[in-house]
Amino acid sequence: MSFVQSYLMTARDGSEAALEQALHDLGAALSQIAGSLGAMVLRSRADARSFSFLEFWVDDQARDAAGPHLPNEVMGRIKDALGAPPQVVGYDRLGG
Repeated sequence: MSFVQSYLMTARDGSEAALEQALHDLGAALSQIAGSLGAMVLRSRADARSFSFLEFWVDDQARDAAGPHLPNEVMGRIKDALGAPPQVVGYDRLGG
């Protein structure tokens, strides 16, 4: 069963564009990591500072093994653009 890691993030005031670009860059990097099934970036229609980032993995072990392969520069840009720590939830993908 595949695994989805969800991150709900809020950008610091004025950092919305920077966070959006960094999340797109992270999604592109994830697509090159073994076990990744891609990523999706979503922005709230109600609050332009609110983003969801979804990672799709063959399983949770693949996600766990990806850590050393994440681009430090992109992760730093995400951290700098955040207004608060992300809310993280893991899901079993049941369909779709």
